[in-house]
Amino acid sequence: MAWNPIDLLYLPLSVIIPHLHPDSMNPSTPFLRLTLTTVIMYLLAACQSSILKQEQEAEECAIRFAQSYYRFELDEALNYCTEDSRPWVVWLASNISQTDIDSIRQLQEAPTVKLLKLAADTAEDNARAYLQIQHFYSLDSLGKPGQTIEQADICLQLLFESDQWKVRMVGPPRSGK
Repeated sequence: MAWNPIDLLYLPLSVIIPHLHPDSMNPSTPFLRLTLTTVIMYLLAACQSSILKQEQEAEECAIRFAQSYYRFELDEALNYCTEDSRPWVVWLASNISQTDIDSIRQLQEAPTVKLLKLAADTAEDNARAYLQIQHFYSLDSLGKPGQTIEQADICLQLLFESDQWKVRMVGPPRSGK
C-alpha cells in the first residue's frame, strides 16, 4: 500500500492512540479534526512563545546597555555590545576628562532608561530598540565640556549573535535617530 503525505500526518495518532477504531483515523472524523487542530494550535503557540522570549531578551539587552552606557559604567556596557561596537565605547571612555567626571558625580539623579518600542525581526536576527533616556550627562563635542540633558530619545540597533542579543553601534548613540 502506498502512503500519501496526508496519511503520514495521521500515523503518529494511530501509534499514540492504538485503541482507536480504524475508521476514526479518517480525516473527516470530528475527533481527528479536533485532535489535529489542537496539536497545530499548540505548535503555533510554542513558536509564538519563542518569538516573545527573543523579543524580551532583546529589550533587556537594549535597556541594560543603555543604563550602563549612560551611567558611565562602560566596562559593563561592553558586555552588551558586539565586538565591532567595542571601539565606540572605548572611544567614549578615552574622551572623559576630569571635569566631566566631576560633573557626572554631581548629578542629582541617576540616568533612567525607558523602552518606548521594540521593532524586532527575529527571522533576520535583528531589532531596533527605541529608548527614552532621562537625566544624563552628554559628551557631544570633543574639547568642550559636557552638559546635562533632561530627556532624549535614541534608537539602538541590536543583532542576535552567538545565541544572545547585542547592541551594534556605528557611532555614539545620538538623540533623534
